[in-house]
Amino acid sequence: FSLKWPYFTGGSLINSSKVYKEDAFMFFLSTLFDSIIRIKLRMGINNLIREVGRISAFVVFLVLLKTSVIDFMVVSGVSMSPYLSDGELILVNKTAYGILNPFSDGYIVRCRGVEPGDVVIYPMNGRYVVKRCRGLEGERVEVSSENGYSLKVNGESFPLSETEYRHYKDVKAVPENMFFAVGDNISYSVDSRDYGFVSLENVRGKVFKLKKR
Repeated sequence: FSLKWPYFTGGSLINSSKVYKEDAFMFFLSTLFDSIIRIKLRMGINNLIREVGRISAFVVFLVLLKTSVIDFMVVSGVSMSPYLSDGELILVNKTAYGILNPFSDGYIVRCRGVEPGDVVIYPMNGRYVVKRCRGLEGERVEVSSENGYSLKVNGESFPLSETEYRHYKDVKAVPENMFFAVGDNISYSVDSRDYGFVSLENVRGKVFKLKKR
């Protein structure tokens, strides 16, 4: 399942299998600075310096807002359908679980944990993905090979491939500070069944729909 930043926020196309970098945000900042400098050169150097200082502070504020507080993304893919549709604009609350460190992974302060049913984003193999939390730390994990391979956690059963079954067959519970994440469209999702449990420290925000069906 994939996401990409809207053109007005810049960023990257986020996909469970690949990521494409875009320069929309940097292009916006470059154009903004260029336009301001052209105007302010007519106003004198002192005014220019003051204006650049104000704009620089505003840009820093925007960057911190985007990286640590709130962001908008556009869905691209079907692994979270029907809850999230391809092309749908969503909001990511990056303060839902605490105060993110804008300069590295993890939290400065984590005030609450992910709950079952939460839709979250997190980095995986160099890209961001969006999935739903299906199992929390300490919850029992049951893996079966009867009538096909499957994994049961938090009362829900999920199909596994033979490779995924071998990976999980000796697992008895969700590890500490980890959770089990799965896409709603189970047949088209690359998730915890493939790459394992996800660290709570890696969660970068909680996803909210901007429109209800």
